[in-house]
Amino acid sequence: MEFDPQYISTRKGQATSPLDEPVIPHTHNGIDSPLLSGSGGGIPAGSDKDIQFNDQGYLGGDDNFQWDKTTRTLSIGDANYGIGIIQGPNASVNSGDNGTDVDIIAGNGSTGTSTGDGGVVLLQGGQGDAGGDVELDAGVGLTDDGGEVKIFGGSTSATNGGRGGGVTIYAGNSGPGTDAEGGRLDIGTGNGDGSANGGDLRIVLGSGGSTAQRPGFIQILCQPYGQQPVERIQQVNAINTTDATPTTLLSIDTNNFRAYHVEARVIGHRTGGSAGTNHDSASYLIIGTFKATSLTTVSQVGSTMNLYSNEDQVGWDVNFVISADKILVQVTGAVNNDITWTGWVEHQLSYLTN
Repeated sequence: MEFDPQYISTRKGQATSPLDEPVIPHTHNGIDSPLLSGSGGGIPAGSDKDIQFNDQGYLGGDDNFQWDKTTRTLSIGDANYGIGIIQGPNASVNSGDNGTDVDIIAGNGSTGTSTGDGGVVLLQGGQGDAGGDVELDAGVGLTDDGGEVKIFGGSTSATNGGRGGGVTIYAGNSGPGTDAEGGRLDIGTGNGDGSANGGDLRIVLGSGGSTAQRPGFIQILCQPYGQQPVERIQQVNAINTTDATPTTLLSIDTNNFRAYHVEARVIGHRTGGSAGTNHDSASYLIIGTFKATSLTTVSQVGSTMNLYSNEDQVGWDVNFVISADKILVQVTGAVNNDITWTGWVEHQLSYLTN
């Protein structure tokens, strides 16, 4: 429906029209104008890019609620003072239904001849005298468990060796010249109540591939001021043996000009076979010192220290072996014994001067 502007009065709260339809006065950029009911016309409220909404019966716009079609950006909240809130509607009272989920999902990359990257979801606190926090709070359980906060790195479906997505959590650096401490990263579990236990802290490492690749490891790395980095790495693995052939349980990759202190804790447990006794077991703790003086040269300093060993069968054994640029932890079982070996190896390394 169209109308002739000559019928529009600029007096606030009034408008004339040759049509017998209600007219809603509206102010745009300081000028009163009508929005005719039933028409698709009308002057947009607010500024360019403002999203239009019903504001108490008037067409409303707000600079704190905008859509930029060029950058495909939805902006909610004042950059300096305001707070943007995205909230799903609550379930009706006493309905027993779940509340509505809120999904924030970045767009997929193109899937043509050259696949583009997926979009990024950014959660960032605002700048200020004190920077704004980013909080991930799960819901309170009223009659059941509290909600969980889950953060997952993305899996890959690539067949060309693509890595799974990582999860990175860093505390912030202190400001230059402030003599202030760096940010602290706290990981804590919840308290138990009454006869219940406190919450556990679990670290689950990814398993290796089917071609005998090692599982993931735990690495602690620090950089003392003016010094070389200090690293401490923990690895775990499990293998099975059926005879007395020495077999590698864990392998430590070395690097140029580094010294290594290695501790290996190993448990062996017989699970079958025609020899031995059901549930024969053993455990070992050995320590060794090694140095890598080139990319391919590794040597042991002194001999392996066998701090502890107890075994049902004296033929079982655990040793360090050097192979090229690797330090191996090898286990030896017995003929006709099905043995499961589990190992926890921790090594600390320091950098040598060449």
